[in-house]
Amino acid sequence: MSEPPGQRDAPAQRPLTSVSIRRPAPLRLHWSRSKPNFGDALAPLVVAAVADRPVRWAPIGGADLVAVGSLLGRLRQRWWQRRVHVWGSGYLAAPIALPSARTRHVIHAVRGPRSAAALGLLPAAMVQGDPGLLADRLITDRALIERLISDGLITGPPRPARRCAVLVIPHYRDREHALLPRLAAVPGVEIADVFAPPLDLLAQIRCADCVLSSAMHGLIAADALGVPNAWVTLGDRLRGGHFKFHDYYGALGLTRSPVPLTEALAADPAAALAHRPHPGGSEDDGSGQTGLQHGAMRPAFVQAVPQASPQAIPQAIRPTARQSWAPATVDPVRHALLQAFPHGL
Repeated sequence: MSEPPGQRDAPAQRPLTSVSIRRPAPLRLHWSRSKPNFGDALAPLVVAAVADRPVRWAPIGGADLVAVGSLLGRLRQRWWQRRVHVWGSGYLAAPIALPSARTRHVIHAVRGPRSAAALGLLPAAMVQGDPGLLADRLITDRALIERLISDGLITGPPRPARRCAVLVIPHYRDREHALLPRLAAVPGVEIADVFAPPLDLLAQIRCADCVLSSAMHGLIAADALGVPNAWVTLGDRLRGGHFKFHDYYGALGLTRSPVPLTEALAADPAAALAHRPHPGGSEDDGSGQTGLQHGAMRPAFVQAVPQASPQAIPQAIRPTARQSWAPATVDPVRHALLQAFPHGL
């Protein structure tokens, strides 16, 4: 005789166990790691933040991607070599000869118009910008910081930084310059160490009233955080000269010249900051107008990118109040870089 409905033995229930979620395989990224330089150290952190997956260092011949840094000179064009994806990298200096054929590598974005031209590409058709412009998220997103710690890319959250009037960021080749101890004695001036953990230096930049930097990524991080900054020089020891600086500023539609750093300038940086336009501005053309009154110089490649707005700019990179100082092209460039990232690797 059949059992009444509901009287059959119910299947034994399995005890609840934790479910492990398999994360994507690490992205093989090449970056320069011969020294703990700030710009190079930003590369795996920014890529991990945008890719939302672990990142591991790989030699250039075994890498999936190159991003932050002057790494294009390391790519080779021989047919048997691995194709590498490029997202925002650039050249350190102008190549001796332009390529005779189109690059065999996959170019998603380059740092600026000079690097695009050096690859034999039409700059106006290329997404341009240094991915260091996305570095602000590294100290504002707590969940991201925890993930970077878990992935072994950083050892801990950024250390608290104190407010300062002027933060001087010397290039690593300027770290022993004789002027720096004298600058450190100027009231309100602090000297940053480009070999410090990158999140610590980002925290210092965020707490500065202004930044004077001979290191390119000191300037880029200040632009990302909306901190007034000026390009300064402490000698003439940088490899590649000013090529990479002009390349970066060219992506923003700006023209820049460095200002020699002195004790007087550190004590009163207004003269150096005057070389940077106010929001949306271009270089002073003698009209006496800068900033929004004069209008932005929008590079051709960002003409199709929507103007910065809560709808156009993803939540992770929406500007804070302090970012109002940055050129008006920063947010469209950041948006274009995010859209160009090769998530399918």
